[in-house]
Amino acid sequence: MKKTALIIVVLFISSFTGFHQTTTIENQSESFTWLLGSWQRVNDSPGKQTFEHWEKSSKQLYKGMGCTLKDGDTIWKETIKIAKVGKDWHFEVLGQKDAFPTVFKITEIANSGFTCENAENEFPKKIEYKLVESGLKARISGGGEKVDFDFRRIH
Repeated sequence: MKKTALIIVVLFISSFTGFHQTTTIENQSESFTWLLGSWQRVNDSPGKQTFEHWEKSSKQLYKGMGCTLKDGDTIWKETIKIAKVGKDWHFEVLGQKDAFPTVFKITEIANSGFTCENAENEFPKKIEYKLVESGLKARISGGGEKVDFDFRRIH
């Protein structure tokens, strides 16, 4: 059963590899194309595997999916969006048991990273993503807590 779940997750993630589109965006600082593809967390707890997959739906919408497996069984799943709303960019997270997404306003955008914040959220209040030479670094923080996620590209 555990191997079957892992195979399904890998096939699901790899099925998106054909969706990569590179489009010239007028304002390069608002391009999240560096995030596209499939990523696997390399600093997980023993027995766990965490994955994220991102694709570009339009110039103003990027869609993602994240999941964590423990001993081959899915223990967490979320859908993620980066969307332009008016003049602002939002990062939205919808957990597997959530009725509504948690919305974070993107407060800083760089060519290979961004920071978003929601002071009203219990945890996290801040999410950061940054492309680095070794892969992708993400951090969730707020209220004195912080969790680092180190990813490497798998597709």
